Amino acid sequence: MWRPWTLGVVTERWAQAVDAMSLACLVGILGNVLLLMFPSRSLRSFIACAVAAANLAGAAAVYAVFPFDFGVLGLGWFDPVMHVVLLVALIGAAIGLAFRWRACSLDLPWSVEDDPGAGHLGSASHRRRARRRRGPVDFMTAGQLEARRTGLRLSRSAKCRDSGRSPQSPARGVAPRHHLPVIRHAERRGAAAIPR
Repeated sequence: MWRPWTLGVVTERWAQAVDAMSLACLVGILGNVLLLMFPSRSLRSFIACAVAAANLAGAAAVYAVFPFDFGVLGLGWFDPVMHVVLLVALIGAAIGLAFRWRACSLDLPWSVEDDPGAGHLGSASHRRRARRRRGPVDFMTAGQLEARRTGLRLSRSAKCRDSGRSPQSPARGVAPRHHLPVIRHAERRGAAAIPR
């Protein structure tokens, strides 16, 4: 049925590659439907990796079969050119899959926040990305940090002693002596929630 539309350029060998191309299209459609239902960063990376793998398989099937014959149009010299174009597309799909796999491995449920020395997950770029995901950082004294952890309230004298001020000195304009960064969203990666 489609044969007259292609003027004989697409040969009967296309039937050998159509299954791989259909699978690549189906994986792409299902991946987009899943992303509409579950918009998650980790799922997005995994689906992008699966779609890239399906596209690579489809391109490899078309390259192996090569269902084209430009000789019927008098363009027989275009067959080797099309071989080169398909080979470049295949290499590009392989490189894209490698990058997608790398991105997918960085977005796994475990990360450098849980295991800083876990191979490539401990890279500087991933640490920066993990810090950006953790949220805002508060600075507080060691005593305030301990009070937040234990759920106790500090008296005014304890706060003053911890910050190096006398109880009578004004609270404004005096910086505490020991600043410690405290992550507000510590429970994001499974850590125990810090009492407010």
